[in-house]
Amino acid sequence: MRKVDIDKFREFAQKYVYWWSKERPDIDVLATLSFILAQRPPYVEKLAREQFGFTDQDFAEALKITPP
Repeated sequence: MRKVDIDKFREFAQKYVYWWSKERPDIDVLATLSFILAQRPPYVEKLAREQFGFTDQDFAEALKITPP
């Protein structure tokens, strides 16, 4: 898994992924990538790839840790 600027990733998740009213102090990158694949429209995955450089391998790793 590549290193990402966690503050920028948190902002990205707040805007495009999760819709909670309060900002979460911690964020799990792999769980967020898994959620993107499962629940968000394809453009959010594309934005994550463009803004943070995530690859197919990053998303595959996220899916491996996803509980059934």
